[in-house]
This record gives sequence, structure tokens and C-alpha cells, in this order.
Amino acid sequence: MTAKEVWLVFRAARDWRVLGATVVLAALAAAVLASGGESVIGFVGYYGPPMVAISVMGRTFEYSQRSSVWMMLAQRPGSDVRRAWSILGVGAAVSLALSAILLVGAMVGILRSPDLPPTAFRSHLLSMPLWSVIVACAVAVTCTAARAGTAGIAVGWLIAPLLVAFLKSALGFSDQMENALQFLAPPFDAVLRFPAVLRGELPEEAALRSAQLVSFPFLCFLLLRWRLRVLGRPDQARVE
Repeated sequence: MTAKEVWLVFRAARDWRVLGATVVLAALAAAVLASGGESVIGFVGYYGPPMVAISVMGRTFEYSQRSSVWMMLAQRPGSDVRRAWSILGVGAAVSLALSAILLVGAMVGILRSPDLPPTAFRSHLLSMPLWSVIVACAVAVTCTAARAGTAGIAVGWLIAPLLVAFLKSALGFSDQMENALQFLAPPFDAVLRFPAVLRGELPEEAALRSAQLVSFPFLCFLLLRWRLRVLGRPDQARVE
């Protein structure tokens, strides 16, 4: 797809002014209100990127899969699979850029907060952008999984680590089983613990957390490659 074609799809998918204004206001709120504690910082820095990714990538890709829209795009030269990759790639770039605005606000709030320890800024400076990348990978997969309702699928996958922890306490399965299941979900624990791993505070978890952070994007790539090949087939049914 050409840049103009991608621009037309994104422009028609939603009103970007509302989303942009919401992101800027949230970043300002984090910068101003985070001096009162870490709760606002965590909400903006860790809950904000999933909301942004779902709004950008999920909404745009779902719009592109409408029969009338895809029929128009399919008339352009090029592979349908590459076309889908282009839409997802631009969506990921836009969601990461908007998430960066949120993270700047959160970082300013951390610097203004007198109650946070000295290591808090360095920890969040690593874990928040890392979480944004993990979220972008996860949402890219989930928005290709169904024609509608992609927001619910994305949220369900993102909270899967919490469900695994709940099942462990309820069913009492082993730590090894928990770690194996965590490889199939967005590695939120690995993101939060990785700054401590780099500081040498959790040497026993270094290999596990590093492997989770590396394997999840690779898993997402494999799932995306399969799903986009399916969606790019000429006989694939599309709905309005």
C-alpha cells in the first residue's frame, strides 16, 4: 500500500482528534497529579498503552476488514497479505507514538513526586516503554483474531497472567506449570521485574524473565504470519 492509501484508511476509521486530545489530557494529568502518589503514574503508564493500542490498531484493522473497504483496497496492486501487514505496522507505530506521550507525562510525574524512591524513575523508564511494545504485539494479534469484538479479546489476553496466578492459588499447581502458562500470555510480571533483574537483585529469575520477554514477540509474529495469510485468501468472507 502507498502512504496515501494507508492515510485514507486511518482517516476514515475514526475521529482522531478525540483520541489525540484524550491522550494529551491524560499525559497532563499524569504530570500534574502524579506528584501525589504512584497510583496515577501506574494507571497512565500501564493501563494507558493497552487502551491506546486497542483504539488505534483494533479499530483501524477491524475497519479495514469490512467488505466494502477491503474490496476497494483489493483493487490496488499488491499482495493482500502485505496490505494487511502495512495497516498493522502503521497502527503499531501510531499507537506507540501516542503511548510515548502518555509515558512522558508519567515520567514527569515521577520526577515531581517526592515520595518515590530514587530507583523508581529508572525502573519505570524501562518497564513502561517495554510494556508498550508488549501490548502492541498482543493487540496486533488479537485484532486479527475476529471480525468484531477485538477489544474484549485483547483485554482477556492482557489479563491472562492474573488469571494464571488466580488458578495457581485456587488449584495449587506448581511454579513450573505457572511459568509454562506465562509463556503463552503477555509477560507483565517479566516487564515489572526486568529492571530489578538488570540491577542484579533477582539473579534466580534472570533467565526466565529474559526468555519471556524475547519469546512473546516471536510468538506474536508467528501468530500474525498465520492469521494474515488466512485473512489474505481470496475466498475469505468479510462482513460489514
